[in-house]
Amino acid sequence: MAGVYYRHEFARRNEHIVKASQKLLSLFPTTAKMCEKLSTYLHPPDETLTTYLEKEIQSTHGNKLKVMKSQLLEFLNDYRILPVPPFSKPFFSYSGKIPVKAEKKTPAHGKLSVDFEKIYFEYTGILRFETFAITELGLRHPVFLPVVLMGGTFGRWKKAVESLTHGDNQENHRFRIILINDEVPISTVNDNITALRVSMFMHDANYSKAISKKRNHFGKYDQYIEAYDAINIHGKSAKEVAEAIVKNHTPKEYCGGQISSANAFKVVTNKFSEWQNKGSDLVLNYRRII
Repeated sequence: MAGVYYRHEFARRNEHIVKASQKLLSLFPTTAKMCEKLSTYLHPPDETLTTYLEKEIQSTHGNKLKVMKSQLLEFLNDYRILPVPPFSKPFFSYSGKIPVKAEKKTPAHGKLSVDFEKIYFEYTGILRFETFAITELGLRHPVFLPVVLMGGTFGRWKKAVESLTHGDNQENHRFRIILINDEVPISTVNDNITALRVSMFMHDANYSKAISKKRNHFGKYDQYIEAYDAINIHGKSAKEVAEAIVKNHTPKEYCGGQISSANAFKVVTNKFSEWQNKGSDLVLNYRRII
């Protein structure tokens, strides 16, 4: 979920993306109403932003349905993210560190930790939406997941979803793998295939899968977001941020290594400016994040 999380976190800081999202959501009043209450993807107890979009399309007919589907398809093609409302909290619950059990395995579904279960609930919801976008909207590629499994052929959406969620039928094992592009690192593809397998068989009490302990390449992204928000959203200067850090924190937490107190202010100021620049770049080029 790291790539999905950070792609949306940077994209929703892009004013152009937010305006395009609001324009699209004006066609989906139920979804828009929920987004006014919660800026998050997950709407407890068991709804997501994507399920609202799907339900509104399935309950609409005639010319209005054509407009809704065409505009949603255009948005997904243009921006390769979900529509994002103005934010007040993280869009997804993933926060940079997926909890891993000490035994290094994913236990049966009923024994999953709350956080881990929430993450997979969000993940399977996204899988459903990727399948929905391809089979019902006519999207020719996944929206933003590196890998999406389709049941058999590009059949009707419900049949394809059944193939993703039930592993006890031989017919349902005939999958077609689709990649976003051939530039996706093989490690990312492998991680997504593992996640797919876990999400497909979590209902099987006898199934467990070792979880990779490799750390992802998003190590500094939280700092880029922090710096971008402090400067671009909260209107602080790098100097003001540095003064607060030097006063309230150990500068090496932000800069790494040992630095003298006399040099701390300058180093922290430069580091925060660097992070803000990288954050600004990713706000504009969020599609690089996979």
